[in-house]
Amino acid sequence: MELPKPLCIPEIRKLSIAAETMSNKFLKEIDLTSSQSIAMFLLLQNRAEEKEPMTQRDLERFMAMSNPAVAGVINRLEAKGFVRRVKKGNDMRYNYLEPTEKGIALQEVFYPNLLKNEDKIFAGFTEEERDLFYQFVSRMLKNVSGEI
Repeated sequence: MELPKPLCIPEIRKLSIAAETMSNKFLKEIDLTSSQSIAMFLLLQNRAEEKEPMTQRDLERFMAMSNPAVAGVINRLEAKGFVRRVKKGNDMRYNYLEPTEKGIALQEVFYPNLLKNEDKIFAGFTEEERDLFYQFVSRMLKNVSGEI
């Protein structure tokens, strides 16, 4: 049986690894892992959009990670002083997660680096192609959303 060419999944995987490698070089400088940076990005974006603070369960859903894995990420971010847990009303089972001042300060270096990496990946692409790529990836993720 002949496979169709080109196969996209191996290329998507290589791109993902390359993007993570680029990010990890920078993240090491600010004492964050890839998972911690994703959590911080989500918390900072949520704060910027002035939404209700996120919970651990929210992060689990957005990051497609298990409860214990996200709990570890939050514990390390809290130990580093980037986030704090805030009680959610009288229900002791739930905590909101809020970036601390130290966490908020990450935006000053975090976002420019993220944009630099995106610009490097999309070098030679038009704005329309970039938007189209985003739409395609979003649709692909929607297609497999039950798998993650």
